[in-house]
Amino acid sequence: MASPQKFGAEPATDMKERARRGRFLQQRGFDFEHISEADRLVQHLADDTD
Repeated sequence: MASPQKFGAEPATDMKERARRGRFLQQRGFDFEHISEADRLVQHLADDTD
């Protein structure tokens, strides 16, 4: 969801990490709706690869 350089290529594993990544994106001007949708998509893609 967020910068792979900052957070790595793995999706967030718990709510604390998801919140940290969300705050990172909010500080860079992304809306909550965009962050939520991106997080949902990343989690869905991660579930498909398992």
